[in-house]
Amino acid sequence: MDKLLVLGGKPIASTDIVYYAKSKGVYTIVADYLPKESSPAKKIADETWNISTADVDAICRKIEKENITAIFTGVHEFNIAKAIEISEREHLNFYVSSDVYHKLSNKDIYKAIFENVGMPKIKEFYKGNSGNVDYNNIVYPVIVKPTDGSGGFGVKKCFNEEELRRGIAIAVESSEKGNFMIEECIEASEVTIFYIIQNGKIYLSAMADRVMHTFNKNIIPLPVLYTFPSEHLDSYLHDFNDEVVGALTDIGVENGMLFLQAFWKDGLCYIYDIGFRLTGTQEYNLISAICGYNPMEMLTDYSLVGRMGLNDVKDLVDPYFYGQKAAIVTLLIQPGTIRGFRGIETIKSMKGVIKFVLNHEIGEVIPESALGTLVQVVARAFVVVPSPQELNEIVHAIRATFSVIGDNGERLDILID
Repeated sequence: MDKLLVLGGKPIASTDIVYYAKSKGVYTIVADYLPKESSPAKKIADETWNISTADVDAICRKIEKENITAIFTGVHEFNIAKAIEISEREHLNFYVSSDVYHKLSNKDIYKAIFENVGMPKIKEFYKGNSGNVDYNNIVYPVIVKPTDGSGGFGVKKCFNEEELRRGIAIAVESSEKGNFMIEECIEASEVTIFYIIQNGKIYLSAMADRVMHTFNKNIIPLPVLYTFPSEHLDSYLHDFNDEVVGALTDIGVENGMLFLQAFWKDGLCYIYDIGFRLTGTQEYNLISAICGYNPMEMLTDYSLVGRMGLNDVKDLVDPYFYGQKAAIVTLLIQPGTIRGFRGIETIKSMKGVIKFVLNHEIGEVIPESALGTLVQVVARAFVVVPSPQELNEIVHAIRATFSVIGDNGERLDILID
């Protein structure tokens, strides 16, 4: 029997990976340092290991002892780096090599690659790990962030030198190597662009308009809604898709999925973040329902059998979603202790809702440090409907129905107009 080791049981998508592997008759093991009650994927796995995903040597010894045949992980970039290291040491399948992943996870490297193929450039004031910042040369507001971070951690919007100095300290603390960058803060609409790569063929799989919610001037906005297909899809395909595909080809990607987060301003697409992995938005639920292939399953298949799914996706991929309208409704929570949820079953029964996912459980504490990070995402609803009007109606209905209750009966969910 195949044995799949999943690194990290708490991150979003880990339970989906375990459920899928079990449906294929695969024996599943989840490894992390958390107790089972704090690690959702551990609760459903066939076996659990109480080993930190940082302890590569211990995991490798256990893999050899237990005859593990496959390794995979979900959305957490730290765990992806460890899974690559382990897979290369133990000669197990993984969809990306350490060389390619290094290029696509380091902001310095991928920014240069995309600039070389002619993609619009966000103005950069500084990058490095020293304190030699020329503060007199900076035009505010700016964004300071770690060059190797994700999930919004260590990212701050700064309006003056004092705020920037504090932001740099936070970015350095959030970076594994202590590297940070300072960029122009662009005020514009946002898009997320998704690619699926199979046997060296790169396909644009989806593109969403990303609606953001701003808390205050120093905390970066968080997404509250993704709508598919993006109103900028035609322009992107015409003006930028070939350049992006060319850049990915030059990097050497062969299999996997990739997402780009970008600003859309004056007809130009300014890429500011890249992920060569599954996403926390779990848009694979929509792609599976509409297009008939599932990137999460394809990446898991690569770990299990060494190829991205059993079928060629060329004839299934359609970023226009076959004329359907879709959305991911992202529900946010403010700091506090979760004591209850309301409206979940009603939302699940709504026509057009194909899935509802909770990211936190009753009893969890959301700390103040979570402000401006994706820890604030308490739930997501996935919607597929025929028309823009129906999409608008169901988004409003979901927001009006869902609530999170705190310690004193107060609402912790953040109300969005």
